[in-house]
Amino acid sequence: MNCSYDMEMGPLGINYLEFHYCSMAGWAWASCLVLAAWLVLLFYLLGNTADEYFSPTLSTLCTQFHIPFDVAGVTLLAFGNGAPDVFSSLASSSSGAMETGLNALLGGVMFVTTMVVGAVLVASTSPVVAIAPRAFCRDVLSLLVVVGLIILCVLEASTMYMAAFPLVYTIYVLLVVLPTCWAAPAPDDAHHGVLFAFWHAPQLFETSPPAYKFVTMTSTKPSTTMARQAFDGAIFDTYFGPSQETLAAPLLDESSDDVVSPPPRQTRWYGRWHRCSWRHVRYLLLDLPRELTIPMVVVRRNGWSRRRAALSVTTTSVFVLWLGGLLDAHPRVYLAVVSASFGLSLAVYVGTYHRTAPTSRSLIMGFYALGFVACVAWIYGLAAELVSVLAAVGHITTLPPSVVGLTILSWGNSIGDWSTNVAIARGGCPEMALAGCFGGPVFNLLIGLGLPMLLARLASMTSRTHVPWDVHCKVSLGFLVLSLVSTLSVVALSRFQCPRWYGKVLFGMYMAYTSVHLILLLHAP
Repeated sequence: MNCSYDMEMGPLGINYLEFHYCSMAGWAWASCLVLAAWLVLLFYLLGNTADEYFSPTLSTLCTQFHIPFDVAGVTLLAFGNGAPDVFSSLASSSSGAMETGLNALLGGVMFVTTMVVGAVLVASTSPVVAIAPRAFCRDVLSLLVVVGLIILCVLEASTMYMAAFPLVYTIYVLLVVLPTCWAAPAPDDAHHGVLFAFWHAPQLFETSPPAYKFVTMTSTKPSTTMARQAFDGAIFDTYFGPSQETLAAPLLDESSDDVVSPPPRQTRWYGRWHRCSWRHVRYLLLDLPRELTIPMVVVRRNGWSRRRAALSVTTTSVFVLWLGGLLDAHPRVYLAVVSASFGLSLAVYVGTYHRTAPTSRSLIMGFYALGFVACVAWIYGLAAELVSVLAAVGHITTLPPSVVGLTILSWGNSIGDWSTNVAIARGGCPEMALAGCFGGPVFNLLIGLGLPMLLARLASMTSRTHVPWDVHCKVSLGFLVLSLVSTLSVVALSRFQCPRWYGKVLFGMYMAYTSVHLILLLHAP
């Protein structure tokens, strides 16, 4: 039996084909289950790292640098929201599976502009959804221009125009920013919360007005006296246990009274042990490695910790060097960086408080600048490992790389947009959800396609890079033009009051799109 399979491996160095055909020989069904579970976990980590670590880092950089909200929305915050798609495209390009990343981007844009838009319309509580004419026309027409440039590249069998996509995105940013600069200035915080919620980027500092104040109990024992004295709506929080005295951060309004809830009911010891053990195992395996290698001033679970912050400076440097392959290739660089990092860790430990976050702007910016590098390393590493697993899945299932990109990769990267935008629509803000469906794909296409092409041109110093424009890519481009023109026409004819019934039309369009790809796959030679 041949147990030597050549494939592009991810950062973990796992040959998934050897795992399936050799290590799990005779247990193909178990191997498929393991690969499927590992694939789901990688998708979760990729999206969760972007949402929980990268977006807060970028939003803090925007706040600390006083970047205007409109500029932040279409640059750094859009980068945080589209990071999984962009880095998946970069990883596919660097691993030689460019058709996977290309079709994943096109399939993702098609999914968002049809299925997600349709779901937002159907989930809306009103029969029509009002749409801002200028922003909608700008985003849809920009998408059509980008698709037109890609079609031009297909017709000329060249990537010369795609390398200029970052420049095109700069023009798009100017189209967003300049009208705002010419308009009457709005108050500083008028749309701040809306903008950060729109790009799924939580605010961590004083620009987020608090609303509820939680009081964390220092004892898990129920107190009948306190329960009798508690007023209606009071909330007891016993998460930290009897030995900790940390107060939970206020959420919305510091002026509101302290709110406490009745103590939890007593449960059996094994039920509590089971829940605690699972929570701690999940934290140790999934969250702790990222918290130790992504420096953040405010960590979403436990707040500031001097020991963790000092340790993360060194561990982040080691992690980035390992991911870049510099541990063995350049030992002197490794020793120099680790020595400098250890010195910085010692300075952080000596110069900060145990449980009080630092207030020095330079220290905060240093932490988040290093956190930015760490987030990029994490997301790129996860995307590279994900592409490696998808390549093995395509080989095992005999699916072409383009089909794997159109289905598994595009759906996995877009499912977060589906759930978030539908939740926003059900919450009474379908206009904001629809704006995200057309604004985000502009960034994903222009940067996700343009950046790999630009890097390829700089590496080869040639104006042409071979891109496999297969039939699936051409079908995606055709359906994208059809859906965008259809949406633009319906919205314009409805005087920018998009009807709910159009959501079902978009569902049907995506079903037809999927059916065409399925027919092409079944009739492939």
